[in-house]
Amino acid sequence: MKGRMKDGRYLMKTDEESLVFGASDVVKSFTITEVGLTYAILVVLPNWTNDVTGVLSIENSDSNEIYASDDLDRNETHMIPTEKPLVGTNTVKLTLFGVPGGSGGTATVTIYIRN
Repeated sequence: MKGRMKDGRYLMKTDEESLVFGASDVVKSFTITEVGLTYAILVVLPNWTNDVTGVLSIENSDSNEIYASDDLDRNETHMIPTEKPLVGTNTVKLTLFGVPGGSGGTATVTIYIRN
C-alpha cells in the first residue's frame, strides 16, 4: 500500500511479517528488498509464557547492523519511529532475551518506508 505525504514523498507499508517462535526459539528473521528510508516500524509481541524481552534489528546488504531497537516488552504493540536507509536486500531480525516457553507464539513486524 502506498500514499503521498504532505512533503510530496510517498509512504509505503510492507505486508505484515509473522515470526513464529517455538517454546525455545530466540531468533527469527526475514529479508526485505526496498529502496527508501524507514519511517516507522510496528512490532507486536505476544504474551509469551516467560517474561522475555526482544530487540528488533536491521542489517544492510553488507551484513552491517544499521538499526537496533531498545528492549521491547512482551504482550505489547510497539510503534518505533526510525529513519534508516534501505537499499537492496536487508535482513530484519527479532532477537529474544530468554525463551518464550509454553507453546511459543507469533510476533509480527510491519515496516513503513518513505521514498
